[in-house]
Amino acid sequence: MTRGITDSESLVLYDASGDEVDAVCYEYNATTLANLTNGSFLCSGTPISNLPHDDKSSASSNVDASIRRIPTPGDGNCTDTGDNAADFVACAPAVPENAEGQSP
Repeated sequence: MTRGITDSESLVLYDASGDEVDAVCYEYNATTLANLTNGSFLCSGTPISNLPHDDKSSASSNVDASIRRIPTPGDGNCTDTGDNAADFVACAPAVPENAEGQSP
């Protein structure tokens, strides 16, 4: 079975031993927010909004935008307060980066 990543989702990163390292949740309306915060998904605090993405194939939803973790000023690490709404920011256009923070 193939499953894509939807516009409202909980993504969890695990280490090799199966322990949770981090989780990010993002939503686009009151219904998807309620689905993510009902206890059946792993989330770190409040999910971040993923608008304008809304699981539709319209031009307004299919735009070059993403969410990205906020870097901690000065040390190159990422902000992790345990609250996705505080740790991530929406950006447009999307700017993919490698582990060194450089665009490919």
